[in-house]
Amino acid sequence: MITFGEGRCTSCSEVRDALELADEELRSAYTIPALVDRADSAGLWKRFGIREVPTTLFIGKGKMVRDTGQSKDASDFVNFVNNALEASTVGEKVPPEPSMVDKLLDMVRGIFGSGEL
Repeated sequence: MITFGEGRCTSCSEVRDALELADEELRSAYTIPALVDRADSAGLWKRFGIREVPTTLFIGKGKMVRDTGQSKDASDFVNFVNNALEASTVGEKVPPEPSMVDKLLDMVRGIFGSGEL
């Protein structure tokens, strides 16, 4: 489970606190919570299409389930994980890691601007 946030985001701080409270219960469900800050990993933000914070992704069983701020406390996150693990829960396809061509295009766009290549 990955939660994307920003250091100056009040809601993100509340989510971090809730995840700390839920840590033991999440780990008992074989879920390891991870926090990712925008300043540290732009590549992950791009790969997973993160547009708002906080956003939590559960990745497992071949799917990705997205929570865009609905979970507010420890029990919400435990329920989110339990629901994501259910076979009937529809999720998104997990985006692949960027290829070398994708990385090269990003570098070129960084140099020459973000126009279409």
